[in-house]
Amino acid sequence: MALPLGRLALTVLVCGAQSFEVASVKRSDPKVSPARPAAGDPRRIFNLKTSLLGIVADAYGMKGFQITGPSWLDEEPYDIIAKAPDNAPVADIPLMMQALLAERFKLKAHRETKDLSVYALTVGKSGPKMRHASPDGNTGIEFGAGPGIVVEKIGMARWAQVLSMYMDRPVVDLTDLQGDYAFELSVDVHALVQMKSGGSPNVSSVDRPPSIFTAVEQLGLKLEFRKVPMEMLVIDTVEKTPTEN
Repeated sequence: MALPLGRLALTVLVCGAQSFEVASVKRSDPKVSPARPAAGDPRRIFNLKTSLLGIVADAYGMKGFQITGPSWLDEEPYDIIAKAPDNAPVADIPLMMQALLAERFKLKAHRETKDLSVYALTVGKSGPKMRHASPDGNTGIEFGAGPGIVVEKIGMARWAQVLSMYMDRPVVDLTDLQGDYAFELSVDVHALVQMKSGGSPNVSSVDRPPSIFTAVEQLGLKLEFRKVPMEMLVIDTVEKTPTEN
């Protein structure tokens, strides 16, 4: 399958062993909704209308909350389409993206370890109370359905990521549980979505469903406030406008 770059200009990168054959990098056009190709060759990269925060996180193997830099990192959308050499190891793709970010966005960063305030997702004393999901089941999460949240299939690392999207600090999976699970959670969804904007994380009463902290106990899990040492990526310099194709 040919890389559908259309009229996009290409840049041939010659920055060493870890480099893409061709790459197009530009700020997204809000008037254009590019078609995302079906999943296929991992050596063909399609980041369409994606924040630079997300692109950097993928390139460096980190979560968004582990990256510090200018506020616009999570606001400005970009289109990056690239192709690695056919014989390139797939494991080298992140290194190629790092090189591309350095060349086109002049990104410079360093790693350091910091104590980060998080919610630790752990297993309760009685063990997990979730059922294993069917291997053939579809991954799906529905908020506001039935008891509050209905999950068809999800791993605990991904579940922690989902909770991080709504809670007032990151959630880190420390359960050591493997595989995918399915469950229904009776929870105050309204209070949960308000947490990100500064709402109380413990809003609950006899008239309302439980808070997320009480609700996860239904699954045999716990959410505990902790400070844990985590590796962080600190962006020293980065340009908002990438160099031209």
